[in-house]
Parts: sequence; structure tokens; C-alpha cells
Amino acid sequence: MGSPSIRSALRSGNPVGENSEITPAPMARNRLGYAFIPVGTPEIKAKGELCDRWETPYVFHQLSVERMEIRSTGPDRRLRTADGKVLTP
Repeated sequence: MGSPSIRSALRSGNPVGENSEITPAPMARNRLGYAFIPVGTPEIKAKGELCDRWETPYVFHQLSVERMEIRSTGPDRRLRTADGKVLTP
């Protein structure tokens, strides 16, 4: 059996909001009893934001109820430049 997805564990689609509002959702134990991000993860910074390896907060953009775009600024720490990364799970 594969690992559960965040969407299947939450009651109503993807979490919505800014980084600091979205980050607690995958950290909490959900209806499946699973936390996707362990509490105390070093990538969660002081403001409660999930950060990339350059310590820059990820940018979450809701595309639809089922799709979310997640952006990392990349090494230059600037959004939407050539070295940035985009994930659309």
C-alpha cells in the first residue's frame, strides 16, 4: 500500500492560504492518523513557514480544489527566475 496523499487525508481538498497558514495542515495528525511533516522539522522556520534549502519560504498557489503549485525561489532567492523550481503535484 502506498503512502497517503495530503489531499486524501484532509477532509476538503488542499489547504488554502499563505505559507504560514498552509504549513500546519500537513504537520497535524489527520483522519488517517498520519503527519506528513514531522513537528520539529528544521525546514519550518520561526514564522511557521516551510522553507527551501536556501531558507526562503515556499510560495503556494491554489490552482483548483485539487491542484496546487509550489514554488521555490532557488539559489538567487528571487521568485520566478530561471533557477527557481516549480512543483505541481
